[in-house]
Amino acid sequence: MPTKIRDLTGQRFVRWVVVKRGEDYIYPKSGKSSARWICKCDCGRESLVHGAHLKNGSSQSCGCLSWEISSTHGLSNTRAYSAWVGMIGRCYDSSEKDKLCYEDKGIVVCDRWRYSVENFFEDMGECPSGFELERLDYALGYFPENCIWADEQTQAENRGMFSNNTSGKTGVVWSKEHNKWRVYLYQNKRRHEGGLFAKMDDAITKRKQLEIEVLGYEKRH
Repeated sequence: MPTKIRDLTGQRFVRWVVVKRGEDYIYPKSGKSSARWICKCDCGRESLVHGAHLKNGSSQSCGCLSWEISSTHGLSNTRAYSAWVGMIGRCYDSSEKDKLCYEDKGIVVCDRWRYSVENFFEDMGECPSGFELERLDYALGYFPENCIWADEQTQAENRGMFSNNTSGKTGVVWSKEHNKWRVYLYQNKRRHEGGLFAKMDDAITKRKQLEIEVLGYEKRH
């Protein structure tokens, strides 16, 4: 028997006021659904918010509350502050494209960071020139253990799943030119070639060996 969803219409959650029930989010792998609600922020913005995020307090406004809380931190001219603003915006004041990648997938910012740029700065430090905020595991949200400052090559290596990657393993891509699997690894802006392989399994094995040789450990992706 399906669980009955409590009607949240008209209820207030800090700056959110629930307007009506929205379209449920269906998790791709499990097929389970998560109730979402169309909410209006005190500043006038509307957004589709997961009911669980309203109840547990992880979503309290469209993002304006965080910006106001942080308005006197003295970090406005830092690269870390710009990264923090972008992080909040992607998760809570996002475009339709970003909603598909963040909000609709339940990617949120931990409470320690969401409501305090000072905490974010304390945990991450200043962002070096040429670096950006990067999540180590793209299935998870923004919290200290899952975030690093990454340069362009590290970001490419972490994302790794380009259009020609059908292996499911970073750095193992199909080469139409050779009709084989190509293996490579980026480290410190240098590309390490692992060779060409007829079998995908052999290519993945080589990529793992390359990670141990170059990085000293095997990556998760």
